[in-house]
Amino acid sequence: MGMLTALFAVALLSSPSATRTASAPASGVTRVVINASTGSLRVTGRSGASEIIASGKASAKDDALLARTQVTARRNGSELRIEAQVPESASLDLEVKVPSEVMVEIHDGSGTLFVTNAGSLDITDGSGSMEIDTVHGNVRITDGSGSIDVKNVNGSVTITDDASGSVHVADVTGDFTVLHKGSGYIEYERVGGRVSLPPKKK
Repeated sequence: MGMLTALFAVALLSSPSATRTASAPASGVTRVVINASTGSLRVTGRSGASEIIASGKASAKDDALLARTQVTARRNGSELRIEAQVPESASLDLEVKVPSEVMVEIHDGSGTLFVTNAGSLDITDGSGSMEIDTVHGNVRITDGSGSIDVKNVNGSVTITDDASGSVHVADVTGDFTVLHKGSGYIEYERVGGRVSLPPKKK
């Protein structure tokens, strides 16, 4: 069993990898939609940023899969859509830098998710932990599994559905609402508005 583990680790280390980058001017963009897949995702807001940049490390088990692992940025009016194209047996650890004033919509498959200093957020996440710090607007989350940690929100926080995992929310100026919760606890502190939670299961 030890030999198999060692061989698997060597295979991962020897897998081909490459840097992937896509960018677009930030002028006129009011909404950024990010469709991520397998791998970690970090979204960072920068005040007055003139460019939106998506970059990260792509990894795959062979060169053919690596060539298909890409990130693109396409503009449609005031919306910029960033797409991570990740086939099976590949991954893309992605970082997206956006203006801190824009609304961000995230669709994430699996892997850890970090958001810092962003405009209002709408997140749909499959699995993996989620950390959100400093949001200039409302936060809306639909989550499959994994812990959720949200703090420093100048607006309201709504969790429409969370199947499993802990939830911790702190320092919110508006309301905190959880519509549906599976397993795992909910903690909150320093919420300026109304708190609405589903009844505890007996």
